[in-house]
Amino acid sequence: MALASNPFLLTMLLAVFLDTGRVPENRGDLMRRFVRVLLAREGLLERVSDTEWGPPTPEGHEVLAALGELAWAMQARQVEVVEDERGAMPEAPIHTVAHLLSTEQRHRAASASLLVVGEYVRFVHHLLHEHFVAVRMRERLPKPVGDGTLAAAELWPPERWGERTGWEEAAIQLAGLYAD
Repeated sequence: MALASNPFLLTMLLAVFLDTGRVPENRGDLMRRFVRVLLAREGLLERVSDTEWGPPTPEGHEVLAALGELAWAMQARQVEVVEDERGAMPEAPIHTVAHLLSTEQRHRAASASLLVVGEYVRFVHHLLHEHFVAVRMRERLPKPVGDGTLAAAELWPPERWGERTGWEEAAIQLAGLYAD
């Protein structure tokens, strides 16, 4: 119910419910399913049957991978990032992220309502940004899940492990991706 108090999140909940017939279990599950709804709308998921969508198309997979790289680069400040007055919506000048997303990938992501593209590039909602950071985290977790390149100390240095670092929402969404 807390998610439904925000108009954009309520829109996400409704879109996912209409697509799947059920309410997502948590924010991570909501974001994953909402991204699938948006990709399906743009034909970036393979159709399994008249009522079911399968994995991303090759182009959809490339767009998702590029969005994960963009989100990670923005979160880790590997590219120039400008934040709004509240510090909630990071955006990057388009020239600093062009190497991460091709013009076509930016167009497809914007068409799928995942990115806003102009002189700057930003995710439509900060929770979508955090979702793609969480997906990239999952890919970097220790084996057998990921490639083993991510250590918790990279995100929460031992000398400051109890302090906020900005990676918390992504970690919450990552846990939600493994709710089962």
